[in-house]
Amino acid sequence: MKNKIIYYKGNGDILNIIIHGANEGSDSEFIKFISKSLQSKCLPVLTFDFSYITANTAPSPDKSKELAELLNIVKIAKEQYNYSKFNLIGKSMGGVIALKVGSKSEKEIASVVILGFPIYLGTDVNIDLMKIDPFVPDENYLNDFSELIKNQSGEVLIVQGEKDLLGSVKDIKAIIKNSSKKIKLVTIPNATHGFTPLSKESTLEKNNEMIIKALIPGFLHTHFRPKSN
Repeated sequence: MKNKIIYYKGNGDILNIIIHGANEGSDSEFIKFISKSLQSKCLPVLTFDFSYITANTAPSPDKSKELAELLNIVKIAKEQYNYSKFNLIGKSMGGVIALKVGSKSEKEIASVVILGFPIYLGTDVNIDLMKIDPFVPDENYLNDFSELIKNQSGEVLIVQGEKDLLGSVKDIKAIIKNSSKKIKLVTIPNATHGFTPLSKESTLEKNNEMIIKALIPGFLHTHFRPKSN
């Protein structure tokens, strides 16, 4: 089954590929917000659906099928849209799969952005673990992510809700502390895994604005193509 792909050309030399999370596809309000925000800056954007979304089924248990599909999306972007560099921007599960692609890349992945890092679900993003409350990862469990971070070819940005039940800021700091890679962690105060605010001092709109400010202009590698005559 083919992946649904939406491509916006923009002006940049680096294509921003946005990868949705486990439960919603590229039509989710959050993914559309991220995509439109990048497009408003004339950045090239590609969104797509993993095939399980189109088939109305579940992701593969170890996410190997989704990893293969993302690798194929990168291949399509090279061959059909003529890009050689990519920013991978993933929500939750999509961020973990993006890290796996980044660990296999030889400098073609300029950066990986994880919007809500679900470290308590493991590197296979085992959704069944969400039923365990509270879930406390041991050191070996966190080491799997540490190795994945260390093997990245490019930079990494993690945007995490302060109250995210799928990954505490404290444990994420433990994962990244020994990495020699350039890693930036941005915390959204009092926000959940979906960046919903848990205090009256903020709104979802304000939290989303903080996410975009973390992405643009400070982090994403944006070079611009000369306009053709």
